[in-house]
Amino acid sequence: APRPDRLIPAQVDADGSGQITALEATAALRKLGVARATIADGKRLIDRVDADLLKARVYSGWKGKGKEAEKAFADVVERHPDDFRGYLAKGVFAREIGRPDEATAMFKQAEALVAPDDDDTKSVVKDVIARANAQQGEGKK
Repeated sequence: APRPDRLIPAQVDADGSGQITALEATAALRKLGVARATIADGKRLIDRVDADLLKARVYSGWKGKGKEAEKAFADVVERHPDDFRGYLAKGVFAREIGRPDEATAMFKQAEALVAPDDDDTKSVVKDVIARANAQQGEGKK
């Protein structure tokens, strides 16, 4: 069985339920603390946007932590307004919680922030948006 103290995205939701347990969330947040300390020491394993997004995603999967997740996603966008990743993730979250208009606005901003000559990133952003929209459509059935 996956160890919840290892922060590998596929393992954060160890039982595949779509929700993470308090133990899994605590372990993930502990890893986030280590990552932030590493950043502070100048050894960049992940960048600050990734660290902030990790916190937001942990809260978004932790049952009963919706308000914390919403604030964490808002904080990512506020702290990193020129980075498409925060808008993209906040859009996916908005789609997941049934706010399609907010999701659309976040997706448009994410697309606008991708460098015009970065075809690989544009492709990934479009794919994430398409998947989020498709999952929302499946949830309405």
